Amino acid sequence: MPPWRVPSIRLGLELTRSKKEDTRPEEYRAAFAQLLTSYPDHVVIYTDGSRFDGRVGHGLIMRGQVLRSALPDTCSVYTAELSAILHALKEIQLCRAHKYLLCSDSSQFRESRLYTRLIPWLLLSKTA
Repeated sequence: MPPWRVPSIRLGLELTRSKKEDTRPEEYRAAFAQLLTSYPDHVVIYTDGSRFDGRVGHGLIMRGQVLRSALPDTCSVYTAELSAILHALKEIQLCRAHKYLLCSDSSQFRESRLYTRLIPWLLLSKTA
């Protein structure tokens, strides 16, 4: 796909403007609900990765379906977060919808700018 045909990708940072420790959970929930109204025709995907009791895994919710995977216990939370996002991108490849809202709380993913390499790969793979 020629670069001028690759759709624009927007990274929404609206919910990162407030510090987590200074913001009540209700405020985040209200802001997130408001944000969702801006994407009425998008398939919403929620991702998360975590470590608990020495176990590591990731999960995602897409169209009401919960998908989860265990990871090796040696993996970091960052690896679990990225694994969840990659899993979501693979699921997107299998779908016919054209608009997605990928929701992640991984600040490390955003700061790494890895998304600038993953998303074009997804788009090229989906249209090839």
